[in-house]
Amino acid sequence: MIDSGDQTPWCLIPGDSQHLRLLAALFALPQSDSINVLQEIAPRAPWLIPAIDELLTVPLDQWQAEYTQLFIAGYPQTPCPPFAAVYGQAQLNDRISAELRALYDRAGLQLPATVAPDYLGVLFDCAAYLIDLAREQNADGQLAQQLLVTLWEKYLLTWLPQFAVDLQRHAKLQLYQLLGERVGQLFPNQTRPDQC
Repeated sequence: MIDSGDQTPWCLIPGDSQHLRLLAALFALPQSDSINVLQEIAPRAPWLIPAIDELLTVPLDQWQAEYTQLFIAGYPQTPCPPFAAVYGQAQLNDRISAELRALYDRAGLQLPATVAPDYLGVLFDCAAYLIDLAREQNADGQLAQQLLVTLWEKYLLTWLPQFAVDLQRHAKLQLYQLLGERVGQLFPNQTRPDQC
């Protein structure tokens, strides 16, 4: 378990890097082969099975429409944009992006210029990479642990509990309802902003 002093701000255990990679992948736009990919993953993630069963009865364009409505361009507003800056203060977007790019650079990760550094899929992928690297008993592992704590506390913990609530509240498809639950489970001891 990664520790940030005397209290661990999240419940990540060894092996959770794969769970974060799965969560990151589920934030990708559904494609024609997405259902097949989910079926391949299901034995390792049985919580997806009810969602897969539902998606087998849903046309791809309906699945893509739900994705678009939740994450990209909902009307009258997008209910669950998966970007740290949107849930924070939008005017800080440039600063947050620069800080995250610097964190990725320190971690040895190269992010294409076309990818938003505060996108949740990227943040989860980075956290997974850092969890794996932090297991090493050397300077790289120590740096990874420090970067992971910063990533988690400064760029995830500040908005993901509310995002998880919003996703569960607005999703119609089980896949995204369950995804909201799984994201929320990363923060079991956090008071959700909407419950304050």
